[in-house]
Amino acid sequence: MLNRIFKKNISISFLEQLSQSLGNFIFFILSGRIAGPEQFGLFGFLLVGTQLILSISVQWILLPITSRSINFSNRQIINQFIRKTLFLFLFSPFFIWFYSKLLSNINFDLNQYFLVYILSIAMVLAEISRYFLIRLRFIKILMISNFSKWLFSYILIINYLENSQPKYLTLLSIFVFTLIFGLLFQGILYLKFRKKTPNNQQKEERLKVREDISFLGLGAANVFYTLTTTILFNRINILAFGAFQAFRSIINFYPFILQFLETHYSAILVNKSKTDFIRKYWLKIYLILTFIISIILFLKSKIIVEIFYGKNYLGYRNILFLQFLIVSIQSISRLITVELRLKSKNIAFAKSSLILITFSSVLWLIYFYNQSLINYLNLIIFILITALTQLINYFLYTKYIKN
Repeated sequence: MLNRIFKKNISISFLEQLSQSLGNFIFFILSGRIAGPEQFGLFGFLLVGTQLILSISVQWILLPITSRSINFSNRQIINQFIRKTLFLFLFSPFFIWFYSKLLSNINFDLNQYFLVYILSIAMVLAEISRYFLIRLRFIKILMISNFSKWLFSYILIINYLENSQPKYLTLLSIFVFTLIFGLLFQGILYLKFRKKTPNNQQKEERLKVREDISFLGLGAANVFYTLTTTILFNRINILAFGAFQAFRSIINFYPFILQFLETHYSAILVNKSKTDFIRKYWLKIYLILTFIISIILFLKSKIIVEIFYGKNYLGYRNILFLQFLIVSIQSISRLITVELRLKSKNIAFAKSSLILITFSSVLWLIYFYNQSLINYLNLIIFILITALTQLINYFLYTKYIKN
């Protein structure tokens, strides 16, 4: 019975996504609770520096790996992401330096530059490896590496984080070692099993430059928007930013089913040359669940925050409800963009880039005109409105299957 279940692509893919989301969930809850809001906030600011690089790679490199037509050969895709990744690695040091100069409360030294740069490389390579193995359907390799790397990280956190100073640098180092350990583990397993990969002959398609530019543009717009909100958080309230980052870890576990659809299910569709997969009843169920959970979080945020993060975070418990709404909206948007990619509706991405640039510019105008108008709650509400506007934009270009 179990063998039959594991032979089904969707079942094992679902388990892989669960292992990735659950591992990430425990890592950030455990580290956030031990480090405390201030140290976790400082860790969050450094982590954002790497996530800005990752946000470019998500749109420009990662999602195309699982949403490119099956007519694109693996060799084409490998050559493409090698060129793009090399460009990112050459560009990253200058970007990290620029980002560090914009943060008023953190003084970057050489060790921090090095750690943030290495983490940027590790995060991009880890995600590229994961997405490509998903496309090749080496799911068991991913499951084994997920369990191994997260277990490795928990051992490091429990043994070294609590008594270290400063905690945020120790946590950054642990995250770097975790990703490198996972990459090495995946590489060893892939080299062992790659000969079993079928060598299918494929009719190759040419990569469209205009399509690539639209994805790169969206990644750049995401960077500008994230940079804007992070810098403003840095100037307004570091503790609130620490809570904002910490609460995201517990909430990110909720839309893991959508993350499964975004990665594994889209890769399965690509291999079957299909483009339509979003169904109306999925959206209805997701909307109902989101509504129910949001009410629970609104009424019981104090209890939830104290259980998972401790009393140090209670002063910012109202962030939990807003963060849940933001993550829920962003997750459904990313799912819709998978279908839009498969259908090559690139105009939706161009408009999404314009939305991000416009909202970022408005934020800066408000900040320079009257700083008192922007506190951490207003900033989070503004992020929520931006996410909702992007979702509406994507809805306009999508038709859904009824059943």
